[in-house]
Amino acid sequence: GLKYKPFVMLQKNFYKKVMNSKIIHSVRDSYTQKKLKEYGIKSINTSCVTMWHLTPDYLFNIKREKSPAAILTITDYCADEKYLLAYKEMIEIVLRNYDTVFLWLQSPSDFKIIKNLDIEDFSRINIVPPNLDSYNHILEKGVDYIGTRLHGGIR
Repeated sequence: GLKYKPFVMLQKNFYKKVMNSKIIHSVRDSYTQKKLKEYGIKSINTSCVTMWHLTPDYLFNIKREKSPAAILTITDYCADEKYLLAYKEMIEIVLRNYDTVFLWLQSPSDFKIIKNLDIEDFSRINIVPPNLDSYNHILEKGVDYIGTRLHGGIR
């Protein structure tokens, strides 16, 4: 509410000053497009550049059969009660439906959230450290991706 108003005004003034009002700006998501519209700045959602290679041909070749293993992600900065309940339910569903379950900690603080969820069968989760080498190693096994991290899913 009220305590954030000065910050929002500074932010709005900053963007209006650094962005050209005579052109349409490219943004990567609808959240950013909505914010810029609120500030009076024209934009078009061209999606994140990491998605540009997801052409119909590329997508057609993604396997559609269920793997025996899955890798999960959560988003540490989405941690209100609604998200925590959804994470718990998602993880428990995956544990019931996959023989092997990995959890990639994209952010070290993801683990703080997970360990406080009281997940049934938590000991079956294989924790993957928060680095790309570890994540890529698991992806090479042909696992299914289930989670809330956009770039984790794109990778």
